[in-house]
Amino acid sequence: MGDLQKYQKYRMKKESSGSKVFKFVLWLIIIVVFIWILKGCFGGEKKSVNTNTANENVNAASNLNDNINSNNKTNLNLNTNTNLEPVSTNFDLENCTAVFSRGQDRQEVVLTFNSASSIDNLSEIIDILKSNSVPGSFFITGEVIEENSNDINNLVNQGFGVYNLSYDYSHLADLSSEEIAEELEKTEEALQEATGASTKPFFRPPYGETGGEVFDTALEEGYCTVTWTVDAFDWDTDQTAQEAQSRVLDSLKEGTIVVMQVGTDLVPQFLPDLINEVKNKGYQFVDLPTVLTP
Repeated sequence: MGDLQKYQKYRMKKESSGSKVFKFVLWLIIIVVFIWILKGCFGGEKKSVNTNTANENVNAASNLNDNINSNNKTNLNLNTNTNLEPVSTNFDLENCTAVFSRGQDRQEVVLTFNSASSIDNLSEIIDILKSNSVPGSFFITGEVIEENSNDINNLVNQGFGVYNLSYDYSHLADLSSEEIAEELEKTEEALQEATGASTKPFFRPPYGETGGEVFDTALEEGYCTVTWTVDAFDWDTDQTAQEAQSRVLDSLKEGTIVVMQVGTDLVPQFLPDLINEVKNKGYQFVDLPTVLTP
């Protein structure tokens, strides 16, 4: 009996010891699993954060590229429009029933510049006009356009109207209708080639000669013939800059169309003062389409 009781106590002790070991192992497993779960959870969050950050970076880079591409496309479009689209005009050829030598009866003045052989002072004239916010209209021959394509392209890019002065400044009144049309077409082709712009809808006949088939042929070709109200006579080597300016101011009236020459040295000398004096007299400088539109 005593031995049996000892045996039972021994077994109880063994079972108690085994239970403790089991519980220890169980808790150890639970702790390991818990740590693994926590690690997995925190690792997942970190990975998720990194993934989101990476996505944000990718999206930011994508947006930046889109913006760059958009800006480049915009600049390209602007350059394309600047270089290729003809100068806009509201002038309707139906309003052209005769040669225009002046504009409408409004306090408006137009400065026009001819270039039949030289563009020596073109850049200086452009600077004067731009610094005074004054529009200018340029009549240029096809030969001059071909010989100075970069300068003429710059003129168009600056926003100035470039119109037809024939191809080689011939006396058109002595030519046939077909020959006049050829002069106009060759000049149009020259400007299209140099700038993409059109010389239409205005044409100025060389020497102001409008006889013969000039007006009718020009109209058939899509041009309204325009001469001038007053010539500054800046081409006259015996005239001074002050005399040229006074000549224009003395002839000033509503709708005045002034003609000057791009290649003469007098124009840059008197043009700034002329602009100021005309403004002081209450006139507004406009472009050719504006002054000729009723």
